[in-house]
Amino acid sequence: MRVAFLFPGQGSQRPGMGADLAGTPGQAVLKRAEAVLGLNPTEVTSTRPSLLQPALFAVSLGYLEVLRSLGVDAVMVSGHSLGEYTALVAAGALSPEEGLEAVRARGEGCERAAELNPGGMTALLGPTAPLAAEAAAGQGVWVANTNSPEEVVLAGREEALARAEASLPREVRKVRLKVGAAYHTPLMEPALPVLEKALTRIRFSTARLPVVSSATAETYEGGRVRPEDLLRQLVSPVRWWEALQKLLKMGASALVEVGPGGVLARMAKRFLTGVHVFTAGSLEECLGLARTLRELEGKGPEGTPAGEAAQPGEESA
Repeated sequence: MRVAFLFPGQGSQRPGMGADLAGTPGQAVLKRAEAVLGLNPTEVTSTRPSLLQPALFAVSLGYLEVLRSLGVDAVMVSGHSLGEYTALVAAGALSPEEGLEAVRARGEGCERAAELNPGGMTALLGPTAPLAAEAAAGQGVWVANTNSPEEVVLAGREEALARAEASLPREVRKVRLKVGAAYHTPLMEPALPVLEKALTRIRFSTARLPVVSSATAETYEGGRVRPEDLLRQLVSPVRWWEALQKLLKMGASALVEVGPGGVLARMAKRFLTGVHVFTAGSLEECLGLARTLRELEGKGPEGTPAGEAAQPGEESA
């Protein structure tokens, strides 16, 4: 079984996320994050990116630690937007501490960009969404995310975004996202100096696993990560559907979303065939995933920690 880990981005958070990591190998990650944030990541309810992004990053890493303690690991990784930082830690290109500092700076930069260039994002849903998005883009509106064949996100200033929405065909469903900025567009450029300052202090290691960037839908050449790669990622569209296709071409036979929300797994289950899809966004799901993978590999269910009820994660064949 060739497992690929997927890490979610902002928007996947939920109240109390990661609370079940207490007393697990993932608790140490939360403690480090609490020392930086001054607040336990499981208690973050603010929508401020400077708090929310590091909290989501830390919780996802916590579940990664649990999986690895259960003997579950990946041969390749990718992350949606913010989740790319978690993927880089999973691949060994960043330490958890470096990743936390970088993500905190990213969040602070996003807040600055939102103040200077307020904007919004709208998801377009339906079979004609990609073509409709391309037609609506322009004059202050950009395609920010291509998440699936039937979900594309537009972003831009409020007035321009409203005009673009009004121009869309009636069959395209429109959903405004609860964000205060036009992420992954040139409107995020005021965030770059803050992020660049943090990234230049980091000594990136060569990634031990292939990391598929959600900005390029390609792996980092030679496993080498440069600060400019992550700077460009913040102002470039998220090419998530292409990134998934790349993982499959690289031989992934199981996709595991590591972190809260389950959004990436639901999209993959709807549009991909011939690949197993799981979620690992709770302790119960991590335990169940470990058992399910052992059974799929023909090793039997032994090894489940005593006293724990292992439940299968979400799966699609």
